[in-house]
Amino acid sequence: MPPRVTPPPPPALGRRLQVQSREFYFSLSRPEVASGDVSVELLNRGEDPHDLRLRPPGGGEEVGLPETPPFGVSSGVFPLAAGEWTLFCSLEGHESLGMSATLHVR
Repeated sequence: MPPRVTPPPPPALGRRLQVQSREFYFSLSRPEVASGDVSVELLNRGEDPHDLRLRPPGGGEEVGLPETPPFGVSSGVFPLAAGEWTLFCSLEGHESLGMSATLHVR
């Protein structure tokens, strides 16, 4: 009988997230992060300005990064509670054009 192999544990969730923006979508560096103080960076790779808003599960007070010029970077640290957060660009019409994503906070 071959020896029993125990699979390695899953990697620990990080507390860093990079969001790349373009016209008109977001690309997340990871689909989920650990709850607590999360470092968020918005890297605008688009030709238009974009911002990043984070809407908590069930509504409540949003947090976010300011309007970032084309090829600019903004960053901040936000206390994120567990749940599914909605990330979106709040500039007029951008969210409806597809600039939104879901971040799972565990």
